[in-house]
Order: sequence, then C-alpha cells, then structure tokens
Amino acid sequence: MNFQLLRSVALLAAGAASGLWAGALLWQGNSAASLSGKAVFPSGRTAVGGHEGAMGKRESPAREAADNPADQKNRVEALAATFRRLNSAKNAESMYFFPDMLVSLAALPGGDFPLLFQIMESDGKLDGESAITPLLHWASLDPRSALAFALSRKEFNSSERVLSAIFYQLARSDLSAAKTALANFPEKSEERRDARRAIVKVLLQKDPKAAIAYAREVADSEAEASALAEWARTAPLAAAAGLNPEDPAHRPALEAIATALVTRDRTAFETWAESLTDPAARLTARRIALHEDALSDPAMTAQAAARWLAAEPAAGAAQGDLPVHIAQRWWWAKAPPQLVADWAISLPAGPARDAAIGEVGRLWVKQDAMEASHWIDKVPASSGRDKVVTQLIQEISSDAPNDAFVWSGTIQDPALRRNMREACISAWAAKDVTAALAALETLPQEQRGTLREKIGEVQEMESKKR
Repeated sequence: MNFQLLRSVALLAAGAASGLWAGALLWQGNSAASLSGKAVFPSGRTAVGGHEGAMGKRESPAREAADNPADQKNRVEALAATFRRLNSAKNAESMYFFPDMLVSLAALPGGDFPLLFQIMESDGKLDGESAITPLLHWASLDPRSALAFALSRKEFNSSERVLSAIFYQLARSDLSAAKTALANFPEKSEERRDARRAIVKVLLQKDPKAAIAYAREVADSEAEASALAEWARTAPLAAAAGLNPEDPAHRPALEAIATALVTRDRTAFETWAESLTDPAARLTARRIALHEDALSDPAMTAQAAARWLAAEPAAGAAQGDLPVHIAQRWWWAKAPPQLVADWAISLPAGPARDAAIGEVGRLWVKQDAMEASHWIDKVPASSGRDKVVTQLIQEISSDAPNDAFVWSGTIQDPALRRNMREACISAWAAKDVTAALAALETLPQEQRGTLREKIGEVQEMESKKR
C-alpha cells in the first residue's frame, strides 16, 4: 500500500474539511480580551457576537452531550501539542505528521476551540504562526467567536492575512453582523477599508449590483472597479451598464468587458465598442479585439493593426503589447521571416513600430543571425533597431568579435552605443588582445581612450590569473 499517497489524500481532504482558504484582504488590528470567548474590548470596540456558530454548528449536539470532559481535554491537549511541535519541527518531520494533525483538526467541534487556545498558550503568549491554522478552521465553524478572539490577541494583529480571512467568513455567513463588526476598526484605517472590501466580495457572489452599490456607498472606487471587472467576466453587457469609461479606475473593468464580449459575441462587441464616446476607451476596446484576433489569424490581424495605427493618431500610445503579440503569433505560425519583418517596418513611426521591430529582430536573430543581419542593416535608425542590434551583438560576439564591434558602432543611442562598444572590446581583448587593439585604430582618436582603458583592465585581470 502506498502510505505516502494515503497521507496526501488525507491532507487534501482535511484541508477542505477545515475550511482553509486564501486570505483575500490584508489588515492589522489591536485589542484585548479574555480566553473565555466573551470578548472584552477597549473603549470604542464592539463585540461581534457570542460563541454559537453563525454558520451553524458542524458537530452534533449528541456528541457534545456525550463527551467526557476528561476525554475532551485529552483530545484537545494532544492537538495543541501537535500544533506547537509543528512550529519547531524540521521540514521533513513536519511533512510527516502535518496531514494527521489536519485530520484531527477537522473533527474538532467548534466548542473546543477556546479550550484549545487556552492549552496552546504558554507563558502568557500564543505562538501566532502555530495558531493560525486552528483559528482559521474555527472561523469556518463560528466566524463571530473566531473574530472576537482574533481581535483580542496581539499575536494575530501582526499577521495581515488572519483578520481578513476571518472577516470574509463572517460576511459570508451574516452580512449584518459583518457590517456591525466594522465598528471595531477606525473609520479611515486600512483595516476598515479591507473589511468593507470583504463585504463587497461576498455581495458580488450573490448580487453584483448590490456589491457595486455598497462600494459606491462607502466611496471605495477601487472596490467598485474590481467588482465591475469580476462581474464582466460572467455578464459583460450587464457590467457595461455600470461602467464609467472615462474613469481611469474603471479601465480594468473596461478591458474585462471587451475581452468577454469579443470572445463570445463579436456582433455585441462591435455594437458596444461603437457606443463608447471616450476616445481612450474606444482605443482600448479595439486593441483588445485585435489582440484576440491574432490568436486565430495573425496575418489578417497584422494588416488590420497596421490600418488601425495609421488611421488613429493616438493608437500608438494605446497599443500596449499588441505589436509584440502579433509578431510572436505570426512568427510561430511559420510565416516567412521577411514578410513579418516588412510588416514591422511598415508601421507608422513611433512606439508601436519600435516594439514590433524589436520583437521581430529578436526572434529572427535567435533563428538565423546571419539572415537577420541583412535585414537589420536596412532598418531605419530608431530605438527598435538599437534593440535588435544589441540582440545581434550578444548572439555573435563570442564567435565573431570583430563583426560585433562593428555593429556596436551603428547604435543610435549614445549611451547604449558606448556601453556595447566597451562590452565588445572587453570580450574581444580577453580572447585576442592584439586584434582588439588593432580595432581601436579604426576609430577617431577621441573615441579610443576609454576603450583602451577597458583593454588594459582585461590585461590586468588576465595577468592575475596566471
């Protein structure tokens, strides 16, 4: 029997049963309370409820009644000791008993957690890391009590993921209680902001309109935009009704709507895109459509993108990674390299053309540096050409240092040209100092000084190795 496989299955099952989840929000908090479970807050704190599970008790009442107090204490003591040992165990040892610990935790009734934490407390202090897993499981059973306990302990205030995860569980089970619990955090604090976002996230799962309305009610534009973007993935046209295309914060939602529509209903996308009155929003929508089109027909998309960039003066600034994406898809479709390269050069001068030239050159140099060099020689001076020349130099400098040095002199950007020349002459000198020194004689006198110093540095390093 595969013992390791059984342990892995146990780990997965226990993790699911324990309700372990990724904390969606981050915050910190400060308060004080007893371990009895009845929260005792400083002035201004509001208790979030008693110990009866807001999501309903998972353990049966019959089991609680039949539990022998001594058996219960022994069971809880054993589990507490395991958690504390886990924190100090080596990785190999912890991997051995961690699944068994999770299985035991999954079976623990909600009413046992106050006792568990009492036992785990040593010298008046809980170890925060070893207590996080049981605390999060407690929250899946009874988020009110778990939140009250977490708010009361400084050990958990320094763990940003704990309160957010617990609050999310409380919001899932009782939105009214979650809203009341907001009073535990200062009005302008990050804790209160993140708690509100947990409420938005829960509302989004049930009623997206209510989630967006609540985000607007608390004046959280970022949460509003995130909710719109999430809603757009399942109901793009409904989300579009709440979109403000001119608001930069809504740009992720705009992109999500465009992506969803263009992949599901092209006619609906075109109608929606034409209805956008904000020029920047229209450009963003068209860019996303072209990006998706390139996945299925890069040749056609390349020509459409060229027309779009020529017709829309502002399109160059909105193109993002579109030229690179088209070049890659077209290249990977085994298009003739010269065809793709000619397209890149044909684009209107600007960032889009520089990006396309840079990517086509990179791909071609990797495939065939010699063939690519013939094309690079004809590329107009630009930052795109400088990128390609740099790629070529890096590819050929080992086998053809003389050619690499000559190419470095064709770089337009002064700083980049100087750096690449110095790199070329240093690498060359390490292999053939005589040839490197001879190459300097081909340059104007004012350009030789620094390069000669680089050769001298290489000679000095080489002499130390001998």
